[in-house]
Amino acid sequence: MNKINKLLIISPYSTHKTKYHFEKLIRILGKNDIDCKLIDSQDYISKFFELKKYGKNKEFEKMLKEVNPDLILLDGHSELIKIIIMSIF
Repeated sequence: MNKINKLLIISPYSTHKTKYHFEKLIRILGKNDIDCKLIDSQDYISKFFELKKYGKNKEFEKMLKEVNPDLILLDGHSELIKIIIMSIF
């Protein structure tokens, strides 16, 4: 089994209070040499009438390439899953 070195956590923590708990988890994982990045999914999801949807998708794709995670933890249903799957294949 391959060791996980990089973990990307995607959570809509602006809508509920999970950021605090994920930060505790990140500290624990950091002690085990796992580099974690926590992002708010709402930063990369365009609003209903927003014209910059394509730009937000590109920002997310760029961030995925920069982070290059071994594992992605998606906290809840998100439209970002389509971009994640398309970047893998």
